[in-house]
Amino acid sequence: MTANIERAMRSLDAWRRRDPDELAGSFAEDAVLHEHATRRVVRGADAIAATHLGWTRALPDVDGELGSVIGEGRMVAYQVVWRGTHTGDLALPDGGVVPATGATVALPASMFLVLVDGLIVEQHHYFDVLTMLGQMGVAPGPPPAAAQASTSV
Repeated sequence: MTANIERAMRSLDAWRRRDPDELAGSFAEDAVLHEHATRRVVRGADAIAATHLGWTRALPDVDGELGSVIGEGRMVAYQVVWRGTHTGDLALPDGGVVPATGATVALPASMFLVLVDGLIVEQHHYFDVLTMLGQMGVAPGPPPAAAQASTSV
C-alpha cells in the first residue's frame, strides 16, 4: 500500500470515529472539497471536516463499506457504499430539510483525492443524490432492493 493510500485510509478512519480534529488534520489548510451531488464546493480543512461529519446528523449510524482502492502518484481513488439509517433531519443545499424517514440508505459513491506532502489538497466526492432520496422515499428512485448496493466491480 502506498503512503498516500495509507493517509487516505487514515482520513476515512478519522471520519468513521467521528474525530473532527484528526479528520481536519488529514487536509491541507487550503484544501478544496467538491461534493458534486450537492454542488457544494467547500474550502479549508476545518470546513471540509465539518461538511463530512455533517452527514452524521441525518444518518447517525452511517458507515462506509470500502471497495476498490487505487493509488498512483499524488492521486488516490476509492469506491465506497455509504450505509446508514435516516433518523435525523437531512439539510438540503437549498436550505430545505428532509425530516427523518427511518429508511435504510445504501449509497454507492466514489472518492478521488489529490495529496501533497501527506495532506489531502483536493477531494472529489461523487454520489447519486436522487438514489439516496429515492431510498428515503421522498423522490422517485430505485425500489428498496437498492439497499443491496455493492462495491464489487
